[in-house]
Amino acid sequence: MKHIIFTILTTLGLATAAVSQERTLKVSLPCDKAVNVFNTLRSMNERLLFTGDTVVRESTTNTFYPAGFYIWANLDTQTTSITIMFPDQVMCLVAPVKNFQGWKGDQPWDMPKKKG
Repeated sequence: MKHIIFTILTTLGLATAAVSQERTLKVSLPCDKAVNVFNTLRSMNERLLFTGDTVVRESTTNTFYPAGFYIWANLDTQTTSITIMFPDQVMCLVAPVKNFQGWKGDQPWDMPKKKG
C-alpha cells in the first residue's frame, strides 16, 4: 500500500466552525485501490453502516480534496474501520477501531463539568 501524508482538519477529517482551537496533524494513512480495501473489509466481515462527504487538506500544498467518508463495522467482533475514498477510487484507512459499541450514557455536552 502506498502512503499519502494528509493533514486532517479535525477529528476524523471533519471541519466544523464549532471547533475553537484548530489542531493540525500530519499523519500517514495506508491507501490502496478501493477494490483491494473492499477485499480486506470483506475478510474482516465488516459491513458499511454510514456514509458521508468530507474534504481532506494535503499537508504540503494545503490543497483541499473532496472525499467520501465511510464507517464499516462488524457488530459481532466489535471492530470498525473508518475510511475515506477519493474520486479516483483510492481509499485510505483513517482509523481501525476495536471494542466498538453503542453509546448508552448522556451526551458528553450534557455531562456536568468537572471541577478542577
